[in-house]
Amino acid sequence: MTLVYLAFDADRVTTFDAHYFPEEDTPVTRISEPKNYRRTREPGGRTVLCAEIPCEVSDGTWEASETTLAATVVATLRDRGIAIPEPVAVTVRRLRRAYPVAYRGTPERLMQVADWAGSQPSLVTFGRQGAFAHNNTHHSMAMARDAVSALRPDGSIDSAAWLDAQRHHAAFVVED
Repeated sequence: MTLVYLAFDADRVTTFDAHYFPEEDTPVTRISEPKNYRRTREPGGRTVLCAEIPCEVSDGTWEASETTLAATVVATLRDRGIAIPEPVAVTVRRLRRAYPVAYRGTPERLMQVADWAGSQPSLVTFGRQGAFAHNNTHHSMAMARDAVSALRPDGSIDSAAWLDAQRHHAAFVVED
């Protein structure tokens, strides 16, 4: 993962804390403006965008210069109708390990694992890894609370209660 931080002489660049770009034709998958996660707008006249560009170690993106990566981010955002000023500074951070990589066929493989886990009478899985879901911390905590609630006094699992909870979990939407 390559993180491209663009600094701007502006109070803020967007009105949102994060933008997601799921299209296959964009190198940038997400941008965030950390200042928009806070109530305060300090410091005034300055903000930063963080652009996430997935890549493999040693590929063209990984090896690209700060200037090239900044130009890629600016072009991507402008192509998608996000009017941003010219950045006044750029910093790049390269992460060898960030998010799990999902390949074509991953959902089917995950379903096989989920089906197997569901067939184990004394096993429940939940959270980002256990439910194979992109969710927020409070969602994972709700899943844990529901898992505990589905436990019977003898330690067995109330399958109907857990299935009902899983249906509820499927409706969770990521909140940024």
